[in-house]
Amino acid sequence: MSHTPGPWKECGHERKPCQCGQVWSETADVPVAKVERGEWGDRYPAIRVDENTGKAEAYMEFASYGTIPEEFADANTWLIAAAPDLLDACEQVAGSEYELPSSIMRAVVAAIAKAKGESK
Repeated sequence: MSHTPGPWKECGHERKPCQCGQVWSETADVPVAKVERGEWGDRYPAIRVDENTGKAEAYMEFASYGTIPEEFADANTWLIAAAPDLLDACEQVAGSEYELPSSIMRAVVAAIAKAKGESK
């Protein structure tokens, strides 16, 4: 299995993502992720009845689960955009001939497995 090709970039300019929260593949020119910010929750269809007319009306209800601070959303966006670069760096470290402390090498190998969906 392969991921959308990198590099990935956050939507927006400089170090401030735009409010859409999307991360895009520069190579494939497609979105790869959307980072939630502000209030988040689920929308679901519901029906209400007008008390005066008795007519039913469909609408979308919103169940709020909380709020994600802007600074968290920005940091999450940058981290996701860096994912292909981080995976490449880990694979280079794992394939190098240099001796690294075993704890570091275990962390690198575990990160690679997680990124490739091979860890449970």
